[in-house]
Amino acid sequence: MRFRPPSALATPGLIKEACQSLNDALSRQVCDPLLISLRFIFDFVSIHPFNDGIGRMSRLLTTLLLEKTGYDVARYISIERLIEDNKALYYNALAASSTGWNENQNTEVPFIRFMLGTTLAAYRQLEQRTLIESSTRPMSKQARIAVLFQQRPGVIKKSDIRSSCPDISEVTVKRTLGQLVSCSAIEKTGAGRSTGYILKDVHALELFLQSTIPDGEAAITKEASKG
Repeated sequence: MRFRPPSALATPGLIKEACQSLNDALSRQVCDPLLISLRFIFDFVSIHPFNDGIGRMSRLLTTLLLEKTGYDVARYISIERLIEDNKALYYNALAASSTGWNENQNTEVPFIRFMLGTTLAAYRQLEQRTLIESSTRPMSKQARIAVLFQQRPGVIKKSDIRSSCPDISEVTVKRTLGQLVSCSAIEKTGAGRSTGYILKDVHALELFLQSTIPDGEAAITKEASKG
């Protein structure tokens, strides 16, 4: 356990106080609403009002508060996914900020710095996606799937592709992934529900893009993926 949470008896009062502080700070505009929201999220996690699911609930609250305070990036980019991809850094920042929380001698700076970086990463992903989708000629569906492997590090599942490209059919997704595996651009990992795909050869992926994107768009896509 990273720190000793407050007692169950004290929890309702602490949650009420945190919510009141959040609403008061937002109404008085004491600083940027993003900073106010992130401080509330940190206090919520520290109060730990539930035995299970506190991490998921805090990430849902983060998405809600981002949208409420005008940071609409959470509508298009999964903040929860970004945190999950960097969960070791997330927990390190949380632990660093929690030291002395019960004695009111802690600092939220490590946690807020991590979350600001995560929000910035979300905007960069959105910018990349916008650059690609605003091309004068639409990219092919195969190319849009392939570009995801340029944009995102790590394993990509079919569910991730469906989330990013909801208009592309399951048949096209399956066929394109098979083509990318066949040309050694990506490789398959895991099995069953854990099945995913990861970038294997950047050059092979670029050759695949050249074969599917109309003339001129391959260069645009390559520049956008560099971000």
